[in-house]
Amino acid sequence: MAASIPVQYRITDVRAWFYKQAEPAELLQFFATREVVRYLVNADVDDLLTSGRPGAAETLRQRIQARAEVGRAHV
Repeated sequence: MAASIPVQYRITDVRAWFYKQAEPAELLQFFATREVVRYLVNADVDDLLTSGRPGAAETLRQRIQARAEVGRAHV
């Protein structure tokens, strides 16, 4: 199975994001991919293709945001 999930993001502290990370775009992509895979492992595909999309989107948004904040704090 393959999934294409567009992720839009807004950086609130540009200096911190770009100057405290070696490769910020790649790091964000890693965080997003990791959280999507972790989510999809336990997801009901039929639900995702129908009424579950908005809930999945919000859950993923929260998880990616939290991971990015933790990752930024540890760099």
